[in-house]
Amino acid sequence: MTDGDITQLLNKCLNGDIQAEDELFKLIHSELRRRARSYMARENAGHSMGPTDLVHQAYLKLHHYQPERWTSRAHFYAIFSRAMRQILVDHARAKRTAKRGGGMQRIQLEDAGEVTDKYYQTLLDLDSLLEDLGQDNPEANIVFQLKHFGGLTTDQISEITGFSGKSVDRCWKYAEHWLNRALKLKYESK
Repeated sequence: MTDGDITQLLNKCLNGDIQAEDELFKLIHSELRRRARSYMARENAGHSMGPTDLVHQAYLKLHHYQPERWTSRAHFYAIFSRAMRQILVDHARAKRTAKRGGGMQRIQLEDAGEVTDKYYQTLLDLDSLLEDLGQDNPEANIVFQLKHFGGLTTDQISEITGFSGKSVDRCWKYAEHWLNRALKLKYESK
C-alpha cells in the first residue's frame, strides 16, 4: 500500500468511514507501536504505561483532532507523535503532582532522542524548553518536534510545513544549538 493509499484512508476516516478506519489501523498499527516503544524506552523504568496503552490513548486523542483533510501519511504520523508526547507529558505531570519529585530522575538528553549529550531532568523540562523555543523561533520548534518526536525525514517535514529542505536543516541545527545552550545555562546555574 502506498503513502497515497494511506492518505486516502485517513481522509475517508474523517468522513466517518468505519471500514476505512479499521483497515487503516491494521495497516499502521505496527508502525505506531514502534514509535511508542521508542518513546517508552526514554521513560523511567517501571513506567505504568506500556507502548500499546500509549498507542491506544493517542489514537483516541486523535479522534478529537479533526483536520479538514490529511495531507499525507507523514502529516498523520507527526500529529500522532505529538499526541503521544502530550500523553507522556500529562502522565509525568500527574506523577509529579501525586508525589513530590514524582520519582523522576536525571537522564541524558541523548537518551531522549537525537540531540547531543546534555542533561535534562524530565520530559517536563524538555517540554518547558520547547515552549520557550517556540516563542523564540516557532519554525525551529516545529521542525525539532517533527524530527525528534515524529521521526520524520527532512523531505517529509518539507512536505508538511512547506519549508525548503535547506530551511528544515537550518531550523533543525538552530533548535539543536538553542536547546543545548538553554540546557547548559540551566544546569550551570544549579
